[in-house]
Amino acid sequence: MRKPCMAWVVLLVCGLLWTGGLATAWGGSAGEDVIYSLSIAQVDELLAERENSERIVEYVRLMPGVWYYTTSLGQQVLLEGFLEDGLVVDFMTFYYVEFPANATYGKLEHINEWNREARFSRAYVDQDGDAVLEFDLDLEGGVTLGAVHAFLNLFDGIAFGFEMHITRGE
Repeated sequence: MRKPCMAWVVLLVCGLLWTGGLATAWGGSAGEDVIYSLSIAQVDELLAERENSERIVEYVRLMPGVWYYTTSLGQQVLLEGFLEDGLVVDFMTFYYVEFPANATYGKLEHINEWNREARFSRAYVDQDGDAVLEFDLDLEGGVTLGAVHAFLNLFDGIAFGFEMHITRGE
């Protein structure tokens, strides 16, 4: 039996989890202002909104430009903002998954399979041997606030799919 392409599995999971909200938010609403950076306080506010809407369970700012949050699905995510003149101009999100102790499959093969089949993200094995998922959003070219919300929603869904991919034990 042929396995489903991982990219389709991830997109299906994302669609099921965030139906409606993602599609509308990606481009933002008509007339929404284009932004090129966010202040630390604006990112705090954005994460607080996500916490209030139950997209995330909790978040904490570790230092200026670095946040840690737990999604409603249980993924613990590191959100790093690159700062220029005290403003966030680029986001990188990181999600770490430990390979199961009883894994009989090759780590690099699993990571390579993800990178071949999945969209929008990249994965690698870090120095500790953990699988890392990375996802970027550059604000400098201009985006809407809705696109920033959609970026975070999409990453949460992709992180869930990544965890399933890494821990399935094949």
